[in-house]
Amino acid sequence: MTTSAEDDDEIVARIPVVLGPVREGASSCLLQYPLRPRWRPYDFAQLSGARIRPKQHQIEMDLRIPAYDGEEGEPPPTCQLTSTVAAHKTAYAMGLLHVGAGATGTAGCADALDGLEASLHLAPLDAVAQMRPTFSQPLEGAADGADAAANPAGGGGREEGGGAEGGGGGGGSEESVMPVFKRAETEKEEEARRSSHAYWLAQREAEPWRELRMHGGGDAATVEVRRQMFGLPS
Repeated sequence: MTTSAEDDDEIVARIPVVLGPVREGASSCLLQYPLRPRWRPYDFAQLSGARIRPKQHQIEMDLRIPAYDGEEGEPPPTCQLTSTVAAHKTAYAMGLLHVGAGATGTAGCADALDGLEASLHLAPLDAVAQMRPTFSQPLEGAADGADAAANPAGGGGREEGGGAEGGGGGGGSEESVMPVFKRAETEKEEEARRSSHAYWLAQREAEPWRELRMHGGGDAATVEVRRQMFGLPS
């Protein structure tokens, strides 16, 4: 099947594509917020803290909720967002169209780029994380309330029983400890242990948190990182 020249789309502009440099010790992560529509995003002006575990690609954010109760006199509550690594369905990359000085952006693509140096810079995307609210804080509060209801006296009766049983003696008798022998794990057992959820939690909790400082899109630090990421001229 052949097509005539009249059926071909007109080429309005040719833009060279430039791959960004590989930066040692740096990675890029796309944050998604699947529970919030585009017309109702989170208010990051209320951000009170952020943390990251770089190796785990785990991020936590604390957002203040504007629900202050003057009668209670308590500080406003916070909503904690935690990340979940999403699987890559395809090879993602971030793109930045760099246009030379003088472009107004009011005309069409061909007119705006006419006579100007333009280039499309691509940088690889290392991870995709979806941010969702965590229920750790409400669950902790509910657990504390249940403990207080189950033990309203603050455990005083338990302490009295321990004193009566001790008989006033301060020193305890020494107990002999028998050695415990445990056989070595087989390859199948070791593989099952490493693939368990408990092992994954232990590996995640072993990495300490690092505090983050958020920068706006127009800050000098953000502009410099963007320049290094896409290999833009200084």
